[in-house]
Amino acid sequence: MIGFEQAGRWIFLIMALIMGLLVGQFLVGRLKKGTTLGSGLFMALGTALYFAAAVGVFLWKPWGYFLGICIVALTLLVSVVPVIKKSPIGAAVFYTGLWVVCLVWFLLPSVRHKFGP
Repeated sequence: MIGFEQAGRWIFLIMALIMGLLVGQFLVGRLKKGTTLGSGLFMALGTALYFAAAVGVFLWKPWGYFLGICIVALTLLVSVVPVIKKSPIGAAVFYTGLWVVCLVWFLLPSVRHKFGP
């Protein structure tokens, strides 16, 4: 089980960092086009949350557990949109599948125990 705990942690870390970078890149692109302050702040907050969740999970912090589950749940909700809009289904299923693996990893009792009280 130790190998799966470590693999799940690295998968989440990589996924959260990639998503943080993508949201940040999208934010920069939108700012160049003159986006509104509200949506810019929302995207900046999203970027910060992805990076914070990655750090919290990597360091096995209790707040990282809660933030990680919230990030996975919100990302899964957002990732359903491309499937509904008939985007390339292969990429959407792969992407959603990786986040489902992260959610299952978070729900394992041994993983929850690693994060502390």
